Amino acid sequence: MSYGERRGGKLTGVWIGERVVNGTKRRCRANTKKDADAWETYIDRFGVLPTDGTGSSNPNTLGALKVRARSERADWKASRDPSLDQRLEEVVSFFGPTSAPEKVTSTRALDFVKHLENRKGRSGGPLSGKTINRYLAVVSALMDHARFLGWTKNTPAIPWQNETKGRLLYFKDGQDQPVLEALGARPLQVCFEILAASAMRPTEFFTLTPDQIDIRNDWAWIRLWKTKNDDARSIPVDIELGRELRALLEAGEGGCACRG
Repeated sequence: MSYGERRGGKLTGVWIGERVVNGTKRRCRANTKKDADAWETYIDRFGVLPTDGTGSSNPNTLGALKVRARSERADWKASRDPSLDQRLEEVVSFFGPTSAPEKVTSTRALDFVKHLENRKGRSGGPLSGKTINRYLAVVSALMDHARFLGWTKNTPAIPWQNETKGRLLYFKDGQDQPVLEALGARPLQVCFEILAASAMRPTEFFTLTPDQIDIRNDWAWIRLWKTKNDDARSIPVDIELGRELRALLEAGEGGCACRG
């Protein structure tokens, strides 16, 4: 249970919480007993330090910044992308949830890159430069928001990593015609043309329904209501191609035709 801090035999008004995390004794200094108890309760339940700034006597911590930025930044507040929350947790855990934004220095940013380089990716290998940059983008965005809020004037250099080019093959003019001829059946040709024109992900294409093909004016619009990042988007395609796709979907083909 938390206790009141004393100096010279007198209470200072600060409440101390204490817990052992991963074999190390950790303390928090909170303004109220409720906050100190909440800090201890969180650790008792989850076995890790809270990342929202709970237990700090400083209201402008990285943990508090994480909460504010997640709910206030235009590009974050409506996002339901779990990978964003995972990266936020990783960033704040590394730099310290009760640390002030000034603790995010250029040197510590380099240390963060080394920390990420020691991690394993999903394939078991090291994280790519592209993946590390996604974490660094979160660091940069948090510091931008801290400056916006007036919490800091700190502008650490972000050690962006080189990104290797993906192994992508782009069709050049005239290369699609041999593919269409090889596919032969028109349903397969429609599938290919739609995928080439829209750049949809396979999961988006194979779950299309007829009511997602919106024919109007001189264009057909493919309405994607649920995407990888949960942000709806619309894709324009040739109106005749759109009509063919909707007819295939209404007949129970469409994406299924491509699987066959």
